[in-house]
Amino acid sequence: MSPLFVISGGLYAVKAFLKKRQESPLPSFIGILETVHYLPGRLRLRLPTYIKQNSAYEKLRDRLLGVSPISKVNCNPNSGSLLIHFDEQGIEPLLLQGVVIRLAGLDVLMQGQRQPWLSNIVKDSSKMVNDSIYDTSKGLLDVKTLLFLFFAYAGSLWRFSQFL
Repeated sequence: MSPLFVISGGLYAVKAFLKKRQESPLPSFIGILETVHYLPGRLRLRLPTYIKQNSAYEKLRDRLLGVSPISKVNCNPNSGSLLIHFDEQGIEPLLLQGVVIRLAGLDVLMQGQRQPWLSNIVKDSSKMVNDSIYDTSKGLLDVKTLLFLFFAYAGSLWRFSQFL
């Protein structure tokens, strides 16, 4: 199979996924509360912060069942999925999403500064490298000092090579 074929197929799949995601009438808050699927009277949400938290899901389910237009709530703590069956005449889906955000305590997370996942990995990796260099040199060097010395040495070699 040609690599070009695989790449173009992957790009097409990403484009179709993003188009489908944009067609949803409800917003998604990536990493906090994501709208997976919506049909009249049925809303599936994904709560990444609630994954593997059985007791939190039970509390949320009990609170949501106290809202009168909601008839049934299914929780799956392993996948972070929340399926809500509700009366479309009693509550609008957007308002229902707001109720879930408020009852789950996600409004606090939404107000904070969010950072990209890759950014966190880069920061953690650079801290790890810095700590390694510091420990190996017994406190003599860190990444900034090492980079400064490297570029100073490389610059001096380049400068002296021009005189020869």
